[in-house]
Amino acid sequence: MRTAVILIALTLSAAAAGAQEPAPVHQWAGNGLRLEVQALTLDQTRAFFLGRSFDGARADEIARTGCFFRSDIGNASGEPGDPVVELDLSRWRVNAGAGPKPLWLREDWRRQWRERGIAPAPSTAFHWALFPTRQSFSPGDYNWGMITMGLKPGSRFRLEVRWRSSGREEAADLTDLECADERAAK
Repeated sequence: MRTAVILIALTLSAAAAGAQEPAPVHQWAGNGLRLEVQALTLDQTRAFFLGRSFDGARADEIARTGCFFRSDIGNASGEPGDPVVELDLSRWRVNAGAGPKPLWLREDWRRQWRERGIAPAPSTAFHWALFPTRQSFSPGDYNWGMITMGLKPGSRFRLEVRWRSSGREEAADLTDLECADERAAK
């Protein structure tokens, strides 16, 4: 436990001394859906995993392979009686130029934790920090959570977003997204 506290303190000190440049916030709304995403810095991602009892090497490995974004996703309407928005992240795609590929979802991470022998407590804490794979939003509903792209630091990509509203398939693309890297603030 003391080692984890020391590692977190070192990570936070390093972040304060040479803070990484914050990523831009990307917002989009239309056809019933609203969303906001922002890349987490590698230091933020490392600190998250260190705070959940992952060792430093594992936290760094995860930060460098996951491409973590915070997300705020919900129904764009606040009017009672407006359509429910149905979201299924397994239908979203990341395209970094080599063709579309799926996001890394809760189910993918759960499989990784089993294969790597990660204890239940840290893997459970991470599970609940991830955005749910499937969720429905009534007017005014929203949720926050992390989504992971499975790309290397600094990768630029397009996020292909899919959802259902009023029984119709809807789609939008967020372009020019970028995974965090080690760049220092200007």
